[in-house]
Amino acid sequence: MKQLVEFYLKYCDCTNRRNWESWPFHRIYNQYTQQNGGIPCIDKWRDCINENISEFRKITEFADLHAAISKLAQKIYGIGPLQIYDTAICFCSPSAVYLHAGTKTAANAMGIYGQTAKSSDFITKYPELSRLTPLQLEDFLCIYKEVFTGKKTIDAQLEELPKCCNCTPGVNCGC
Repeated sequence: MKQLVEFYLKYCDCTNRRNWESWPFHRIYNQYTQQNGGIPCIDKWRDCINENISEFRKITEFADLHAAISKLAQKIYGIGPLQIYDTAICFCSPSAVYLHAGTKTAANAMGIYGQTAKSSDFITKYPELSRLTPLQLEDFLCIYKEVFTGKKTIDAQLEELPKCCNCTPGVNCGC
């Protein structure tokens, strides 16, 4: 586990580079264009956030921000838990680990359930994870979910991962 943490911190940790203005919005959400009045879902989402951005920047507690963004998401067809979380972390860092998508898969494999968990829940099982913030831990669990579920060994996972966060596995970016 120590190897994975070291690799993550050296090559994969992009948590300090997340901000609303440069967030890479996922085009897969455009499948909901028709349900959103002919406007691509992600474009409608971006507009809604930008209309409320001054209010979101005033909120200092992640849970409150997450709740406000979740409420806004109800107005747009196709915005789900992961997009809500990804948007919220652009404005504020969480104090708990939010469990959704790959993060939830990894947590469930460790016997941790619910919508959120404390970092200490994971650190109890893997002390090496104490070096990670809740945001980094969420990212880490998502990236390495197949290690936690037993689908891959640590060595196999390390072989597959890119050596910079701008890379895509199997694509040579020249870094």
